[in-house]
Order: sequence, then C-alpha cells, then structure tokens
Amino acid sequence: MDQIAQSVIQEIATCCGLEVDRVSREAWLAEYGIDSVKSMDMLMDLEDRYEIEITDQEISEMVKVSDVIALMQKKVNVGTPK
Repeated sequence: MDQIAQSVIQEIATCCGLEVDRVSREAWLAEYGIDSVKSMDMLMDLEDRYEIEITDQEISEMVKVSDVIALMQKKVNVGTPK
C-alpha cells in the first residue's frame, strides 16, 4: 500500500476511533459513521497535510474509502496547490 493510501486509512481510523486494520478500501464511508461533519473535518486535515484543495463537487463524489484514496493520489501526484 502506498503512503497516500496509508495516510487516508489512518485518517479515517483516527476520525472514527477504529484500529487501522479495521478500515477497508472498499467500505462505504457511512459504514464507519462518517457523516458530512466528520467528512469535512477529515478532508480538511488531509488538505492541510498535503497542501491541496478539495472542491465541494469532489467531496460530494466521495462515498467509499477507495474514492478518497483515489482523489488524494490524483491531487497529490498532480501537485494541485492550495
């Protein structure tokens, strides 16, 4: 698993009070109790960590852990500045 995927999974685990090994890439965010408030907190932390900006449209498209990972990999690899 690459560093970005590990970071996203760690962030989700921390946000939800879970062990890292309990977070599945294919799980729906809602399965972990991630609502809009938790989602915003988690994504703001990731934005700060990677110095990127995530649009409202992109946020609305993230429903699974794998969606968050894919977006973060894309944003970080492209180097989208804040």
